[in-house]
This record gives sequence, C-alpha cells and structure tokens, in this order.
Amino acid sequence: MKNIANNEKGITLVETLAVIVISALVATLIFNVQLSSSKQYDKQLNKNQQLHEVSYVLKVITKEMRKTTDIVSIKDGIKVKNEEYRFDKSTNGITKNSVPFATNIEEFLVEYKENSWNIKITNLDGKTVETNIVVRSGN
Repeated sequence: MKNIANNEKGITLVETLAVIVISALVATLIFNVQLSSSKQYDKQLNKNQQLHEVSYVLKVITKEMRKTTDIVSIKDGIKVKNEEYRFDKSTNGITKNSVPFATNIEEFLVEYKENSWNIKITNLDGKTVETNIVVRSGN
C-alpha cells in the first residue's frame, strides 16, 4: 500500500481547476486591456478626424479669401466671391452654397475689424481653430 500513496504521477482535479481558473483570470485581464485600448484608440481617432475637418474648412475658406477682394460678411457666415459659407445651428454644421461642408461644429464666427478678417471655428469637443487674414490694398 505504500506504493499507491507515494505515486505522484499526473495531476489532481484540484490542480487542473486551479490552472483553469488562473488562465481564465489572465485571459479576462488581457481581453479587458485590449478592449480598453481599442476604445481609447477609436475615441482619439474620432477627435483627430474632427480637428482635421475643422482645419480643412478653415484652410479652404482662407485659400478662397486670398484669391479675391470680394468678401462679404453674411448672417451666420461669410460670402467669398460666389461661395457662401454658413453655420447651421440645427445640424451643428457648416454649409457651402447650401450643401453640407463640415459637421460637428459648435461655433463659426466671422468678424471684420480694422482691415482684417478673423475666422474662428470650434468643434463639439471644444477644440478651436482660428486665423486672422489682413486685407492689404495697393498695387
């Protein structure tokens, strides 16, 4: 009978269950870290896309303004030559000639003061992009 009691070949059911439980805990931890990282990546990507869109809108408007002197401030926006850029509060967007041009916009301000145009665009995350264009006259 001594041989049976000292036989330690193989593993017991308790050892097997312990390994399964520990493996499940480690796998759950790894899964949660991966899921959290993925959510953070998506959130950051969305913020960057919104900021890029706001910057793009400002770049387009600025480029159009530099090509002409026919610039007029209109209600909720600006008219540059034949292009109208308006802020639509109901959709939180900017339209170009009544066609959606940018989304997720909180504020679109255009001011003319002392020979310069100040344009300020803020997205829904509160990030603001602003520029000041000085109007120069002369030959």
